Amino acid sequence: LIHQTSQHKMLALPFRSLVRKVASCGPQWASARCQVAAAALPSARKAGLPAACALSTTSADKPMFDEEVSRIYGVLAQQHKHEHGPWKMMVGAVDEALPKTGGKVLDLASGSGDPGIQIAVELPRSHVTITDASPPQIEAALERSKGVANTTCKVACMADLGEFADESFDVVTSCYGYMFVEDKQKAFDETFRVLKPGGTLVATYWRTLPFIPMVQQVVETVTGAPPPDPPINPLALSAPGLVEGYLEAARLELTRQQDSTYPFEIGSDPDFAYKVGTLTIKAWKDELLAAGDMAGLERARREWW
Repeated sequence: LIHQTSQHKMLALPFRSLVRKVASCGPQWASARCQVAAAALPSARKAGLPAACALSTTSADKPMFDEEVSRIYGVLAQQHKHEHGPWKMMVGAVDEALPKTGGKVLDLASGSGDPGIQIAVELPRSHVTITDASPPQIEAALERSKGVANTTCKVACMADLGEFADESFDVVTSCYGYMFVEDKQKAFDETFRVLKPGGTLVATYWRTLPFIPMVQQVVETVTGAPPPDPPINPLALSAPGLVEGYLEAARLELTRQQDSTYPFEIGSDPDFAYKVGTLTIKAWKDELLAAGDMAGLERARREWW
């Protein structure tokens, strides 16, 4: 749904969250329309960017999460603070899973620091390690977490957590992270590896996003052909049963799942609103720009509006 007023636009977006708890083996979670989920482990058990983190590049020298995309994600991330957004639910799930005497939390794909910073502030008995594959994002997280003593910030890819020991975290969290890494199964496997026996994974993924069909129509109108899957695909985990399959293969047990929908206020600046709405086809727009196809870019903008 898109609600328009004279002041701003708001997108009502659904997600899912998962919570999984490990009693003897491994954790998992997910979120979509948005969905939030928790997973659990069954039986027992300062780094540079690893090459395995294929989410960060489309080629060896072209970052997918460049400065502009990172800025947009930073602004959008603040929307997750909404009453029905994922951060409140995730903090609650972590509070429930974390030992009352305190424990260690690993936040994956944190961007500029959330929800890791919020977890650390609201749960002072936790120590939160904030990670992201993008060095500029971790620099921003370091700046934002100044004064929050129970945090550590590191560049790390969720598909290669080699710098972290086996069974070293009580809880792993990730807000909209697993859909962006290329080797998703490896990311869930690594999550299982670093969770302590009985540990919990709390995560979210998108189930539906109303603007995706809109951008597909934009590309098809301009090119005359259906668009390929976007390199940054927020719906990469939306297919029924897909997340559950990854979790099962990683030996994580899904213990709780919750769907929620909340609005995104994207402001009154039409340029920013257009960039947000067409973020998943940014690579395609960049190709048009590189080819000097200004007419195609203008047509895409008209078609979007």
